[in-house]
Amino acid sequence: MYRQIFVDEGSQQYQHVLWRKDMKNEIKEYQLTTVTFGTASAPFLAVRTFNEIAKECSNMQVQKIIEEDFYMDDLLTGADTIEECLQLRQIISQHLDRYGFHLRKWCSNSELIIKSSNEDKENEIISIEENTNVKTLGLQWKPKEDDFRFKISKYSSDVTTKRLALSYLFGPLGLVTSVIITAKLFIQSLWLLEMSWDEKLNGELESSWKDFVTRISSLQDVQIPRWLNTSSKNNIKILEFADASEKAYAAVVYVTTDKGVSLLAAKSKVNPIKNKKTLPKLQLSAAFLLARLLKKIIHIVEGNIEVYAWSDSTITLAWILNNKNKNKFIRTRVEGIRNLVPQAQWRHVKSKENPADLGSRGVSPDKLKELDLWWYGPQWLRLPREEWSLSPPEVMTCSTTSTKVTPTLLNDLVERYSSFNKLLRVYAYILRFIKKMKGNRSFSRLAQI
Repeated sequence: MYRQIFVDEGSQQYQHVLWRKDMKNEIKEYQLTTVTFGTASAPFLAVRTFNEIAKECSNMQVQKIIEEDFYMDDLLTGADTIEECLQLRQIISQHLDRYGFHLRKWCSNSELIIKSSNEDKENEIISIEENTNVKTLGLQWKPKEDDFRFKISKYSSDVTTKRLALSYLFGPLGLVTSVIITAKLFIQSLWLLEMSWDEKLNGELESSWKDFVTRISSLQDVQIPRWLNTSSKNNIKILEFADASEKAYAAVVYVTTDKGVSLLAAKSKVNPIKNKKTLPKLQLSAAFLLARLLKKIIHIVEGNIEVYAWSDSTITLAWILNNKNKNKFIRTRVEGIRNLVPQAQWRHVKSKENPADLGSRGVSPDKLKELDLWWYGPQWLRLPREEWSLSPPEVMTCSTTSTKVTPTLLNDLVERYSSFNKLLRVYAYILRFIKKMKGNRSFSRLAQI
């Protein structure tokens, strides 16, 4: 892809390499005329070039596909019908060919599209056969069954380090976030122990990690349908759940159509080591994380969309409904939630019916496959909308009385210092100063005056 993009002649002087084909040959200096691998600007230049090419297309649908459905040089797109998909493939190929980008290695869940692609001798086709998996963005896609699967690398290292453990944290779309959060918490514990990247784990830690890796292999049995039963003409309801524990917080998003409920995406984060948050603030952080995730999803999903959001924290729901909180942390996140997803209808859900609870606490990998709460949400989501848990959160009101307090030195210090230890030190210095000055006669006379 990069080698198809020419660099402006005025900038080519900054792309020089030394090269010789054989050790016996003299080293020569070459000036590169195209975008070069490894440079910081290369990905941006490639994406920017594609955006410019998209603007040159008169077909608005194709223009949007080129702008949004490419991940570098990989195209992942689709259509409601096979005929429409064939037409799009032809138009996209013809338009990109004009600029030197020849699309190849076509793969599809439809044999008709594959047979049509085979007629073009210049295209290389990935044929659909039994037990064929195609890796796309870290997931294994099985075209014949049209589902996603996970391929877990066999653990073969004799030495377990933090670097090796971190390699297990990649989870596209967060479909197994409820399992990955366990690994994230394990990595955080290694940070607390201040272990270096390549330091060998001690016996207990290594045993715990190997046990997790052994059990995570069961994820290879999980099969996730790729199609969500949606189309550009569907009425789509996006259902989102947020929750937090003392160690982490999570957001889970589902899509429901006339044909059922499907898990769409999920995301989780651990409670930071520094500046640990209280549980109410973690619950609010989960709602904010959910809003940010949903903003990206709404931009992608086409159709008539309704948005519903649930949290089992009445405090968080009260904060979202009333954005006049004086605390900066709370106020900024509430404003962010309202700005990101103003159309969301926030409701209360019981903790035992909240799938985000699984994402914040963690689930054993060998149990995930059978957890309907994670894959489909609470049972009432499969009922007609009128029977959903849509009760608005109760807003409690209370009356307060205030009394005027005569300001004192201690009250002033308490308001000024948030650290109790620092408050004690400052107050001790003040008492020492007063005691010392009382022994000074001139100070005593001054105090009497």
